[in-house]
Amino acid sequence: MTIIGETFRPIAAYESEGLGLAALPLAIVPYPIGGVPREEAVARAHRAFDQVVAGLTQPAVSDGASA
Repeated sequence: MTIIGETFRPIAAYESEGLGLAALPLAIVPYPIGGVPREEAVARAHRAFDQVVAGLTQPAVSDGASA
C-alpha cells in the first residue's frame, strides 16, 4: 500500500511494475500533499481512508504476468 499524489500516478505504475509489484495497491490523493491548510489535509485524509483500508485488506489483483 502506497499513498501518492495524483500527479505521480504514472510514475508509481511504472516503478511498481518495474519492481515486479504491478498489483501494488495505491491510494491516490490530490496533489500537492504538503503545504495545504490543516483542514484541507484532514479532509483529504478522510477521503483517502477507504482506498487505504481496501489496499491493506483486499487480496492483490495480479495481472497474470510473472516476475
